[in-house]
Amino acid sequence: MYAGTYDRQTQLGDGEPGPRTLANGVFRSTDGGLNWQPANTGLPRYPGSTDSALNIFALALHPRVSGVVWAAGGFDDGATGSHLFRSDDGGDHWQEQAAFADCDVRKMLIEEATPDVLYASGRSVASHGTGCVLRTQDAGAHWTRIDAGLPATSISGLASVPGEQGHVIAATNTGVWHLHDVTDAVFKDGFD
Repeated sequence: MYAGTYDRQTQLGDGEPGPRTLANGVFRSTDGGLNWQPANTGLPRYPGSTDSALNIFALALHPRVSGVVWAAGGFDDGATGSHLFRSDDGGDHWQEQAAFADCDVRKMLIEEATPDVLYASGRSVASHGTGCVLRTQDAGAHWTRIDAGLPATSISGLASVPGEQGHVIAATNTGVWHLHDVTDAVFKDGFD
């Protein structure tokens, strides 16, 4: 089992906050959730911290290959997008796979039938304030935005329709939207 964590440091009083001291990032349990250990080797740390890795908002596990895990996260600065990391050894080591300068990723989805196809969604950090949906067909090496026509500023959930490859449902702040054909890549049908 894996969990991503969020560490928000608040400042009390004057001056700069001190270095973060709480473990943060990805945690892993190998006993059904009874015990959890940090699994953050290779994830960036907050300045001055040895234990506080960046916040992890989305995780995805390969449905067929044990130990392959993706984690998307970023620092709590509100200005930068997310970074995507991949582990091939169950979280023992992470390597950055992609950076999404304009997308604050909060949800990831893997197509069960074609596990090299992943989706990532969230909100845009650019001034145009749209939601963002990205897709890869090569297990995260290359990504394409596929959110044209999606009238939302934030995507909080993604789901795929079993047996219908490329049919993605996005839960947004403006309702539920469907992408029926990823080659067309336009969310157009709205809530059915």
